[in-house]
Amino acid sequence: MGFINLSAIVADAERRAAFLAEVGAGLLVAGLPMRTTFGTRPPFFVDAAYMTRMADIAHVVGEAVTRQGVKLAFHTESHSTLWYERDIDLFMALTDPRYVWLCPDSCHITLGGGDPVAVARRHAPRIALAHWKDAVGPIDVHLTVDDTVFAQQQPYMTALGSGIVD
Repeated sequence: MGFINLSAIVADAERRAAFLAEVGAGLLVAGLPMRTTFGTRPPFFVDAAYMTRMADIAHVVGEAVTRQGVKLAFHTESHSTLWYERDIDLFMALTDPRYVWLCPDSCHITLGGGDPVAVARRHAPRIALAHWKDAVGPIDVHLTVDDTVFAQQQPYMTALGSGIVD
């Protein structure tokens, strides 16, 4: 993973939180970086060291927006580094519940082969918002992670109630 400009990230989050506070909102939803395409060399591993780095950034940003009365919640996006159940559990274990919240997305968790209900049960006290959507099933191929990845995911998504999400 390349250079991260933490002060720019914090300044951007503070600007967004100021706007949210001004309009009466209390939640800023963010995401973790995307994975790379499976098989890319050198490989990119989402491991404890990587997730510790993301948790450290989340703490700094979460503390900054909390000073403005805004919670910071992380969205579980397909093909991101917060996609698989294991990613979510690791990130939540490494972050302070006073500063970092969760926004689980049932469709995206399902696309990664996970059980969104189990995720919601495990992390219920830290869920600030949930995106409850449906999926036809887990993605069974390795998609190319580029600007088209979200379009590539669309065939795996379906109307609420017509897929496999509980």
